[in-house]
Amino acid sequence: QVADEINLWGEVSFDLGPTLGVWLDRHAPDVADAIESGDGGGLGAMAHPWVHAILPLTPAHDRVTIIKWGVCDYRRRFGVSPRSMWLPETAVDTASLEAFVDEGIEWTMLAPHQVDIEQLAQPCFVALPSGRSIIVVPYDGKLSHAVAFGGMLEDGVRFGELVAEGARSAGSDDEPTLTVVSTDVETFGHHHRFGEMALARAVQVWRADDDIELITPQRFLDHFGPTRVGSLVERTSWSCAHGVER
Repeated sequence: QVADEINLWGEVSFDLGPTLGVWLDRHAPDVADAIESGDGGGLGAMAHPWVHAILPLTPAHDRVTIIKWGVCDYRRRFGVSPRSMWLPETAVDTASLEAFVDEGIEWTMLAPHQVDIEQLAQPCFVALPSGRSIIVVPYDGKLSHAVAFGGMLEDGVRFGELVAEGARSAGSDDEPTLTVVSTDVETFGHHHRFGEMALARAVQVWRADDDIELITPQRFLDHFGPTRVGSLVERTSWSCAHGVER
């Protein structure tokens, strides 16, 4: 029997690739509607380049085009301009971040090893060669890996408790801290059957926990902003084997 129903798109941060979004519009409009209604005016959804291209391997003119088209798709779908954009596979270089800022993107999300920051891995400003800056939100690598590959979705209550414990251990008495769990959306249901149900149960656990607050990165930044300055850790070389995925 159904115990409860939750629109998870209204609880978590997410990105929707435009090509997948177009497919949903045509073949699963109820899902597309749930995504759009759950976003809450741009507080959860991140924009995504038009295709799943590895941006550091993409020619500059093509990179500009797919970022612009991703921004346009976001405006059409959610009715506001995006303030954040996801980097496919979190593949990053300074040229890609400069292209983001050109289109009004304020922040993006990266793996913890991709940004050099002192002390806690918290949202930080990263300076760019142009003299501008962008905010980087690092996700928690250990918790994210455990969700994707460590069996945490086998028990929704335990999943919720482990993430809450991780958030408490990363907490600080001096300032609010943000703990981000990031994984592919197909983790929930495709890679792990009933994973979306485990996430829904975890949401209930987090709602009932007085020590933590379930919040999207955008809402956190709106309330507290970044408190540190970091630097980008760029790869010295790229393989062309994963240039563009379709």
